[in-house]
Amino acid sequence: MAPGTLVSVLGCGVLLQGVAGIGKSELALGLVDRGHRLVADDAPEFSVMSSGVVMGSAQKGFSGFIEVRGIGVLNLARIYSAAVTQASVQLDLILKMEYVDCVGHDRILGRYGVEKICGQEVSWRSLPVSAGRNLPLLVETLVRIQQLSDQGYEAGEDLLAKLNATMRQGAA
Repeated sequence: MAPGTLVSVLGCGVLLQGVAGIGKSELALGLVDRGHRLVADDAPEFSVMSSGVVMGSAQKGFSGFIEVRGIGVLNLARIYSAAVTQASVQLDLILKMEYVDCVGHDRILGRYGVEKICGQEVSWRSLPVSAGRNLPLLVETLVRIQQLSDQGYEAGEDLLAKLNATMRQGAA
């Protein structure tokens, strides 16, 4: 098990991690409202397939339940429909929810890396949290950024290369 909330966003398994009260479950609820699926809240279980893929699921009997601070426990299958839950998903990305004022963020490259889950490397990215941010939209965007990264493209590195090339041309 790993702490966090596991959702399926654009077909990718995303583990939302962060300190208690940062809004993982509320963010998952916002993603479900945008058409994505909840896999597990609070303590998803992970296992490794023979192919090396990490799969995540809810603990037996807890699928569809989510606790939203200040509201209580919700059964999303009853509130929406069973279609908003998913039994399991391949873990593709970990999003580390961090308060903006607590972490130095690189405005060009962001913060990202790899973390081991069940002995397998899984990509992670920072998700800076502050009042007024559209976090469900940012999660969808980070999933798309990770998909491009998996194909070898990093926008920040591309921009820096273009800036360096422009400066070299100006210096010549």
